[in-house]
Amino acid sequence: MVTNVRPAYPRRGNDDERPAEEAGAVSELARKRQRAGDEPSRAYARRRQTMIKAAAEVFRAKGLSDASLHEISRAIGVDRATLYYYFGSKEQLFRAVILESIEEVVGRAQAIGTGAGSCRARLTELITYVVGAFSDQYPSLHIFVQEDMRRIKAGPPAQTGPDQRRLAELADIYMGTLENLIVEGTTSGEFRDLKDPRQVALVIQGAINWMHRWFNPDDQLAEHGPAELFVSVLLDGLAEQSACTQAHSAHPPPEASQTIGLT
Repeated sequence: MVTNVRPAYPRRGNDDERPAEEAGAVSELARKRQRAGDEPSRAYARRRQTMIKAAAEVFRAKGLSDASLHEISRAIGVDRATLYYYFGSKEQLFRAVILESIEEVVGRAQAIGTGAGSCRARLTELITYVVGAFSDQYPSLHIFVQEDMRRIKAGPPAQTGPDQRRLAELADIYMGTLENLIVEGTTSGEFRDLKDPRQVALVIQGAINWMHRWFNPDDQLAEHGPAELFVSVLLDGLAEQSACTQAHSAHPPPEASQTIGLT
């Protein structure tokens, strides 16, 4: 899910840095956090999930680089010390909000793309799953799409961090899965040969990615789900088949462009 919607600008200020005199207290918090994480109580798990949900809205509004722990703690309604009890850093909190969901989505997409069935059936299932994930994994996918993966990959490791680089890697894995499925379908004759499978994959995923700008799982549309619409437009095209046939009879197109749609 590659995008360039929102640049990951360098963070302004250093309000996420901890003073040296806090080191001892932070170490103690880390030990408490480790113990709580090893055997979480129901109350601990519930409050942690509440924090993740509130932090997700901050990350969605500002992006990873511009969001600060001060803003996040204020949105959650706790002080910094309490936040550190649950999460050791902004990156750790971001991982909890984003990375686990994206790992799941990409892993499932890979399984679909390399599974059994025709290429059309697998592409239909993959599109349906990813579109549904914008609701099922809300707002994780929205935030993921906002981050500029190309800038993250290009930046030096000291400025990105392992979680951001893993997100960029997952974006490449996902796009590779989609591209390989299109190549397989073109080779087998199920899909038309549009010459550049990478661009075809980007067109498909670009349409899906734009959901982060308009899709709200609470809207009426979400009750029916837009997945069928995406599959119909992307695989079958928008034009009526009869009208399309008449137009092609009058003006025969190049071999690779006989219909609107991938199949």
